Amino acid sequence: MQGVVGATMEVYKAVTTQFLPTPSKCHYLFNLRDFARVIRGVLLVPASHMKEVNKLVLLWIHETYRVFYDRLVDDTDRQRLFEVVRSAVYNYLRVRMDQVLIETGYMPEGDKLSDRHAADIIFGNYMEPDADPKIYDQAKLFLTRFRTVNSILRFYNSKFES
Repeated sequence: MQGVVGATMEVYKAVTTQFLPTPSKCHYLFNLRDFARVIRGVLLVPASHMKEVNKLVLLWIHETYRVFYDRLVDDTDRQRLFEVVRSAVYNYLRVRMDQVLIETGYMPEGDKLSDRHAADIIFGNYMEPDADPKIYDQAKLFLTRFRTVNSILRFYNSKFES
């Protein structure tokens, strides 16, 4: 957990110094509640469901993206945050982000690591609608279905261009 806190602190410090509010980005206001939201999100997955280091890394990336990345409005800012997250994963969680994403199926081997790969990571408590209590966990099937629907949509759009 110490690595997760350190990585979150690195991202938080970078966000509060690099992403300052401007008239077009007036919502770029980050505070310690955002730091706490990342940690609280990581703690939502029960220990019994957190058996692998790679899953913890994915969860931390997801929570960091949910709290910080989703508020960014342009690709330049998203790319800068991605670089900060990648660095934090290596510095504090002691793994290479590209290797984790390859091993867990979020990035095909041979692809160049990008923020889009990390943005595909999804955790939630909706995978089993009838579960009681609902368990916050990795949405693996969602990614598979999303990719399938996305490829069908791309095919359709290429065939029926307007």
